[in-house]
Amino acid sequence: MNSRISVIALGLLLAGCSTDIFNRDAEALDKFSRAYTEFRNAAYDSEIDLQVTASNVDPFGFWRELRGALDVRGNNSSRLEHATSAKTLYGTAIIKALEVCGVSLDNMDKAVLQLVETANGIRSTEFRTDASGVAKAAREIHSAFGTLHDLLEKRLQLQADVLTDITLDGGQFRATPLFRRRGDDANRITAEIEAISQRSTEASQRLKDAFSALKGKAKLKDYPFKEDADQKPH
Repeated sequence: MNSRISVIALGLLLAGCSTDIFNRDAEALDKFSRAYTEFRNAAYDSEIDLQVTASNVDPFGFWRELRGALDVRGNNSSRLEHATSAKTLYGTAIIKALEVCGVSLDNMDKAVLQLVETANGIRSTEFRTDASGVAKAAREIHSAFGTLHDLLEKRLQLQADVLTDITLDGGQFRATPLFRRRGDDANRITAEIEAISQRSTEASQRLKDAFSALKGKAKLKDYPFKEDADQKPH
């Protein structure tokens, strides 16, 4: 009888230990889920700020004026007017947009560090490994965004240099060796931007897939994303 009672008691103790192992990471996992949400929100802000300088968005009209300055069918007076306007927009709105994006990237970097710290705070080896995979993908996204920012800045600087040449030449459009070299450099940078953008998209999908898998195993709580709120009809 005593032997049987001992077995039952041991079973109860083991059950208690098992439950403790299951629950001991509840707080750490919740912190990780919050950190993941904060990272996603920071990445969303950075992505929006990066898009501000894109030609298909063009909130300031810079690209419209740039196209006018480079229009071979226009006359010198028209090109000069567009080049002067584009140059002004570059020196004010575009430069400011790049600075704002830099701040967003700094916030994103802090969110990545928080994600790494909370992942390392998970005691379960399995959950910690999964969380580290999420953090790794987050680092890749931040790195890609940082590279995109630098490439966009370089391409915009090239375009600003061309605008300066056009304004100094009174609107004349001359295909000098320097102009052709700048065009080649701009095309190369554009190809790099497209490649990095694809890398960022792939890392973002890995991030979401890895978190979704961990969420299913660890029963993680959902927190609201800015992206979802913005996509809801108002």
